[in-house]
Amino acid sequence: MDEQETYTATTRRIVFQNPDNGWTVCRVELDESDDMGTVVGSLPGLQTGQLVTFTGTWITDPKYGKQFKASAYQVASPKTLIGIEKYIASGLLPGVGPELAKRIVATFGHETLEVLDQEPDRLSHVEGIGPSKVAKIKEHYKGKQELQSLLIFLQGHGVSPTFAPRIHQVYGSDAARIIRENPYRMAIDIWGIGFRTADGIAQSLGIEKDSPSRVEAGVLHALGLAVDNGHLHIPRGNLISESQQLLSVSESHIESAIGRLELSNLIIDEELNDKGRCVSLWRMWELEVASAKLLAKLAATEPPKPPDIKKVSGKLGIELSEEQKQAVTAALKSKVSAITGGPGVGKTTIVKVLVDACIMAKRRVLLCAPTGRAAKRLSEAAGMEASTIHRLLEFKPHDSLFARNMDNLLEADFVVVDEASMVDIAILQALLSAVPTQAQVVFVGDADQLPSVGPGNVLADLLDSEFVSSIRLTKVFRQAQDSSIIQVAHSINRGDMPEIPKPNEGELGDLYFINQSTPDGIADTIKELVASRIPDKFGLDPLTDIQVLTPMHRGPLGTAALNEALQVRLNGTAGQELVRGSRKFRQGDKVMQIKNDHDRGIYNGDIGIVCNVTSEALHVDFGSGPPIGYERASLDQLVHAYAISVHKSQGSEYPCVVIPVSTHHFVMLQRNLIYTGITRGKRLVILIGQQKALKRAVQTIDSRTRNTYLTQRIETEVKRLG
Repeated sequence: MDEQETYTATTRRIVFQNPDNGWTVCRVELDESDDMGTVVGSLPGLQTGQLVTFTGTWITDPKYGKQFKASAYQVASPKTLIGIEKYIASGLLPGVGPELAKRIVATFGHETLEVLDQEPDRLSHVEGIGPSKVAKIKEHYKGKQELQSLLIFLQGHGVSPTFAPRIHQVYGSDAARIIRENPYRMAIDIWGIGFRTADGIAQSLGIEKDSPSRVEAGVLHALGLAVDNGHLHIPRGNLISESQQLLSVSESHIESAIGRLELSNLIIDEELNDKGRCVSLWRMWELEVASAKLLAKLAATEPPKPPDIKKVSGKLGIELSEEQKQAVTAALKSKVSAITGGPGVGKTTIVKVLVDACIMAKRRVLLCAPTGRAAKRLSEAAGMEASTIHRLLEFKPHDSLFARNMDNLLEADFVVVDEASMVDIAILQALLSAVPTQAQVVFVGDADQLPSVGPGNVLADLLDSEFVSSIRLTKVFRQAQDSSIIQVAHSINRGDMPEIPKPNEGELGDLYFINQSTPDGIADTIKELVASRIPDKFGLDPLTDIQVLTPMHRGPLGTAALNEALQVRLNGTAGQELVRGSRKFRQGDKVMQIKNDHDRGIYNGDIGIVCNVTSEALHVDFGSGPPIGYERASLDQLVHAYAISVHKSQGSEYPCVVIPVSTHHFVMLQRNLIYTGITRGKRLVILIGQQKALKRAVQTIDSRTRNTYLTQRIETEVKRLG
């Protein structure tokens, strides 16, 4: 690690500053010369005109040259009248420029900063400063000083200055007091600050290891980790042992903390029949119980008389198999149903028949899916508009609330939820809250794919419930049997090592396995395939038709490394670029939105092409509507998408997918992951790596069964309703 040193200079220009995390680029001037330099780092609250001592290291950026990368900074108040004048004219005070700054300093002299800090109302004695301007200056200056004080406090306890703006935004002037009294509150109240960061501050403040606030925070942290892994509860014994490992305190301390947290309505400690004693975060328990009650209430009402299936299929010119007829009939006769099956088993046909049957019966139909891409596919398949679940429920991002709820129900008689394996417990509860009691709901998806990113195992739990009409499709249709993609996918799903057929001479196949033994060899092959071999042989566009899917984010075959390599190969290194952290965006780049932006109608997982780049912003064409603009500060919503994770591909289909299958991804080699990746390809799938890696993936079932209780809660609620 480079040795830290100090660098004292006056800030002359803030080139860029992110208000969320304080990342700053500024130009500075040494006091004893006219030499200008550049300082970068997380420096929240830094302003022009300040005399600052920076702590950090010198670096050489390949594009911008020598810079000082600061890890901390300390502001010194200017001592001379000219220095004070420049300081307050630098943007420190709203509406105060050089002329007004001169008058302020002429009035108060060396006491100017003391007046601002302790007696700001005296500013009204200065010509040109009225009561409204005094109020604005007071509020602005107070906020700046509070942030600066908080920054000094945090740095004194070894906390990154990155967190200062977020902490100040939540706690305001009480920030330091709140942190001193209970630093663990930050782990609950402030996004991005976890237990370990809060614990580090607590230790520096001298808080004891067995302090009740520390033990309670540790238990909540352990439960939060369980939720991050998809669980809605955790066995009590597991929670105690995991908390002990984290906290290094006795079991009795953790038992006491569990009791206090339950009394505070932060957790639920309950007996779950054969599962024994289990503990949930109160919010997870509430979502699961509410979902079960809503499902039971729906299931308890009589469904309407089903339409004539023969008449509907005849009008559509569709001949249903016996299995499909049973599925359609069951869905139309049930208030709540769940349809599952792998590729090629006719789920899309069933949805089309269900939708048309309900429309012919003059029933109001709504179609939705978890992602924009899945909704678009559903719309194309059903022949009517489909939306994301969030848009259907009229999500209000600024309030984090849905406008459609139990007080403002959806106008629907029949609701279809596609790609239901991606639905988590929070989305299920929100959707069911808005469904009128007379409506029917059909969940459609592939239960063998990866489960939802959020907690819960909704589709699997619904399929296991005797009060939900469960339909499992197994017959692969003849036209689908000719596809090696579908054959191999089903073989993998059965746990059989697939035989990948070789195409006849002169013909092109739809699935290939290319043997490569090393990560470098796999990466080089991926670059050649995407850039030239696939486009030349199959006529597919490298950007819009080919998608690299990989199991991991890190490592030589992770998304970061592959994106960097593919960006250079497909889009070069020249041209205007906009830099965000380690990512460089250029015109022509393939990118993905990673946060829902409901205001602008772009969602997590949407992929587009950068169509314009300036020094301060870029625009992305997502293929529908006008290009979306991103200023430098909002670039954290974008990542490169030449290669994406298999998890991010859920709900999507691509003409071609390329998947590395390597023992380098040892911990991620699981059946549902490789199965999900393969089933994303419509025309072509290419696996690159080692046969033994594929074999391991096929033989490895994800052992991390999610702890849920939705199936049993539905049963309890149905019995309660009698």
